[in-house]
Amino acid sequence: MVHFGWSLKSFLDVVEEEKAIMVQLEGIVCQAIAHVLQHRIMDYYEEVLSLLYSVTCSQISQPVWGSLQLIYEVFNDDGFDFFTEMLPCLHNFLVNDTDAFLSSPNNLEIVYTMCRKVLLSNTGEDPESHAAKLLECVIIQCRGKLDNIMPKLLEPALERLTKEIKTSELRQMCLQVKVLSLPPNSR
Repeated sequence: MVHFGWSLKSFLDVVEEEKAIMVQLEGIVCQAIAHVLQHRIMDYYEEVLSLLYSVTCSQISQPVWGSLQLIYEVFNDDGFDFFTEMLPCLHNFLVNDTDAFLSSPNNLEIVYTMCRKVLLSNTGEDPESHAAKLLECVIIQCRGKLDNIMPKLLEPALERLTKEIKTSELRQMCLQVKVLSLPPNSR
């Protein structure tokens, strides 16, 4: 499967501009992704996340949205250590169809909960920086649409700032979340 996974990803990269072909392949790819994630076949997480990234690079079709919930379930069960590999897919779900992302409150809750767990779990500053960066992307991408929950989005980054930070990158990412949460005339 590893060889097949990588050759399928390469093929997807080649035909990415051919929308009709991508639509047909997407169903097959989604089935493979769902199978690996539902059956918790950890040996193939990186490959299926790479495939998922490929099918979410330019647009996100309705069948692909189900993968977001599967990523979340895997993250909570046994995939916590794969957060960094999940991040490009999470980012694509957020930025490539923001309106659809926001149309289901569950989508935002998934991303928030994952970022919060990473930021507050002492996983290491690299994944924590990535989680803060994703929160920053949420704030930027959804500006004006999340004002009512801004304090909730801000909370994990502020809480992480109260603990020891060794790298300037993590400190900077958490502070950027704070700055972006301020009203534009306050910055």
